[in-house]
Formats: sequence, structure tokens, C-alpha cells
Amino acid sequence: MAEGASTEEITRKYKRLESNKNDWQAETQKELKRQQAEIAQLKKDNEQLKSQLVSAQASPFGPGRSAGGPQPTGSTGQRIQKVRELENQRDTISSLESKCDIESKKVEELSRKIQNLKSKVSGARETMGGVNITKESNLMIEKQIKVLENRLDKALVKFNEALHVNKELRQQIDNLRRERGVFDTIYKKLERELQEKKKEMAFIIEVSNIAYEERDNAQNELAQLKIYASKEMNSFEETFKELDELLEEDRKMKEAIKARMAERKEKSDSKPGSAGDDQGKAKRKLAPGTQTKVHSFSPNASSGPGGDMSPQNYEEAFNKIKAATNLSDINALVGRFLHSEDDNFSLFNYVNELNNEIEKLEDARNEIKAEMERVKGTTASGSDQSRKVLLKQLEDKLQVEEANSKKYQTMVDSTGKLLEQIIVCVEKMFTTLECDEQKIADSQGTNGLSENNIHLYLGAIELKCDEYLARWRRIHGAPERGPQYPFGSSSISIDIPNTGDDYEGYSDEEERVLTREELLAKTNQKISQKQAAGQEYGRKGGKSKSKGKR
Repeated sequence: MAEGASTEEITRKYKRLESNKNDWQAETQKELKRQQAEIAQLKKDNEQLKSQLVSAQASPFGPGRSAGGPQPTGSTGQRIQKVRELENQRDTISSLESKCDIESKKVEELSRKIQNLKSKVSGARETMGGVNITKESNLMIEKQIKVLENRLDKALVKFNEALHVNKELRQQIDNLRRERGVFDTIYKKLERELQEKKKEMAFIIEVSNIAYEERDNAQNELAQLKIYASKEMNSFEETFKELDELLEEDRKMKEAIKARMAERKEKSDSKPGSAGDDQGKAKRKLAPGTQTKVHSFSPNASSGPGGDMSPQNYEEAFNKIKAATNLSDINALVGRFLHSEDDNFSLFNYVNELNNEIEKLEDARNEIKAEMERVKGTTASGSDQSRKVLLKQLEDKLQVEEANSKKYQTMVDSTGKLLEQIIVCVEKMFTTLECDEQKIADSQGTNGLSENNIHLYLGAIELKCDEYLARWRRIHGAPERGPQYPFGSSSISIDIPNTGDDYEGYSDEEERVLTREELLAKTNQKISQKQAAGQEYGRKGGKSKSKGKR
């Protein structure tokens, strides 16, 4: 069952990796298309600039102005700068394509590793012996419950049989009363015998109390075994839930990154600012090509290789800008320029955030790769310190689980050996007392002593012991005895003892699973208690007989 859960977990992780790979490829393709569109636009601008440059060189008025034609909007240095930017964009595209190839190879490597993991999981299932181990243990527990229930039923049967024996003894007393009813001495002795039978019933009730106590202890042991089994199952489930928690943390981290990116984008779109502050930020943070445009609007900026710009040239440049933008107000022109610069800066920040997100995705991919290596159980020679620490923790946890498994197996083996010894002792007692095995075979349909029918053999041994005791009393008891009252004239009430009367020394410590030595000590203690009770009963019976003779 645990292996099936691990297989499902690995399958889910593989599907999640596939979806992440598809998402990443889609984003990469989208980014490549956007950059290719920018490259095409830059190529188009470059062609226009080249055509303007050729027309300007061919003009007799020089590169600065033409006779009535359209005026150039930038210098030759700006065009060269744009060409350089175009080359940089091409290099960036080539580097991105190489990265895509590397990522594809890594995805193929991960797929091969996942296939190896699946094969190892199948081998581990075959080594374990199948997925029905838990089912077999549950069936064994149900069998033990049925055995205990059968013991309870047999105890009730023995109690009824004791009542039947008591009835037969009363009939024997009545026969003796009719035979020797004329003798008053026999009458009194039979009265004493009735008292003795009452004491015998008390002794039988005490023995039944001990049997009830043993039954309760067995039920407590069964409850402890169930608790240990449930704890072991929970530990295995917690071990495989850790993978789900790691993946959930990774998903939450990605959602938090997306939320922060959206929040930054909203702030950048809605952030107001003064014209002077925006112009200073634009000058500090914009790209080199954009800074060249800003200098063209400054009065102190150079207009070319000729030195400082004169007021006339400044006015001509402003007229050109006004004609190009269709704006006559200088404040509106400056505001529009700053707004466009803010947009460019926001796009620049967005590209930086995308690069940061790519780096974070690379880190997440490396973490997932390390997690897969941890599940696989092997680490590369060049793994970092955190992976070694994680592997050490998992090895310690595995050692603890193996120690617990060995301890539980030792307890099961010791309990099985003790049960085998008990079966041998019961079989020996059954053979020594010459009990009838045919009745048990007829009721059960099978021959032979086992853990399933041991309670029947114990009940037969108890009945045989009761018969031997009754025979011994008839042989060594006085013959002149009779009842004090006619049979059936008086009602006899039997007070059933409370099962809690014998639990005065009971503590919570007895609820734990006992070892073999503790079980032997406890059994010897109960046997000694029964022997002491029998001797006390014998002493009381001897005293009553001596009183009767007097």
C-alpha cells in the first residue's frame, strides 16, 4: 500500500514537471517572438536610416540640412548606436536558443531518471511480497477477536455446566436424605455438606473471576497491538506526505512571485511624479540610446561636432520637434516625453523581473532535481551541503524505522513461542487427565490442538478436574449426611461477583504489551494464588469435619 502511494506521488510529480516544462517553453517561445518582432522593427529602422544617410550624403547642402527636403532627426552616431544594439539583440537571441537546447536535454535526462525510478518501485514491490500485507494483518486481528469471543462463550457454558453439576449434587443429597432420613445425625451432616457446596460454589466463582481478569488483560493487549499497528501506518503516511508539502510550498512561492510582479506593474502604471524628478530618473536609469535623446532637448547639450548650441539653433530644433509631434506647448511636449520615458523604464523593469523569475525557476528546477535524487536514494559526488544534510536526516529516520520494525518482529516472535509452549503444556495436561477428545472433534469438525480451539481443551481440563475433586470428596467424606430442608422448599440466590473486586492492584502499567518473562511471572503468581485458595478451602473443610465429629 505504501509502495502504491509512492508510485502515485512520483507520477503526480512527473506530470507536474511536464506541465511546468510546457509552461516554460510557451513563455520562452512568446519571449522569442517578441524579440524577433523587435529585431524586425530595428532592421526596418536601420534600412530607413541607411537610406536617409545616403540621401544626406548625396545632397550638396551637407549632412546637416537639405534644400527644402525633410531634416534628419538624429546624428550619425545615433545610427551607429542603433546598429550596435541590433547586433546585441542578435547575440541575445542566439544565447536564448542555446539555453533552450540545454533545457531540452535536461528534460530528457529527467524523463530517463523517472523511468529508472518506476522500475525500482516495481522491484521494491516484488521484494516486499505484494500489497496484501496490511490485509493479512487485519485478518489475523479479526481471528484473534473471534478467539476471544469464543472464550467468553465457553466461560458462560462452563458456568451453566457448574450449575448443572450443582443440581446433580442436590439430587444425590436428596437420595441420601430419603435413605437415611430417620437418623438425625445424618441430617445434620448433610446440612454441613450443603454449606461445603456453597463454599465450593464461591471457589468456582473466584476461579471465574480470575478467568474474567485474564480475558480483560487479553483484550487490553489486543488494543495495544491495534494502537501499535495504527502508529506504524501513520508514520509511513507522514513520510510520503512530506513530498506533497514540499511541492505545495513551491507552488505557493510561484503564486507569491506572480502576485508581486502584478503589484509592481500596477504601481509603475499608476505612479505620478513631477517633471523634474522624472527627468532626473530617466537620465540616471535609461539605456545609452535613450540618454542621447534626452540630451537633444537640453539647452546645454552639444549639437554635434561644432560646439555649444546657439539660441537660433535651439529654436530651429524646437520647431522640428513641434512639427514632428504636432504639439506647440513646451510643457505638454516635456510631459509627453517623460511619459514615454516612464513607459520605456517600466518595460525595462519588467524585463528585469522576467529575468529574475527565470533565475528563480532555474533554482526551483534544481531543487526538484535534488528532491528526485533524494527519493532515488543516491547523490552525485558534487552535491552541495544542504543535500548532504537532507540525506543524513532521511538515513537517520530510516534507521529508526528499521529499529522499530525489528523490535515489533521480536515481540511477535516471542509471543508466538510463548503460545507454542502453552499449547504443549495444555496438550500434556489434556493427555494426562485422559480427557475425551472426541467431543471437541465433533463440535469443531477437526482434530488436534491449535490456538483457535485451545479454549475448548482448557474447558475440558477444568471439567475433568472438577470431576476428580467431586470423586475425592465422595470417597473421603462421611457417609451419613442429608439436607436440612427438602429439595425445592427453599430458594437459593447466587450473588454474581463483580469483576472489579479483583482489580485492587490494577494500574495503567498493565495495559502495555508484556514480554515473555513478565507473562511467565504473572502466570506463576496466579497459579500460586489458586493453590493458596485451594489450601485455604481445604483447611476450612477439615475444620468443619472435625467440628461435625465432635
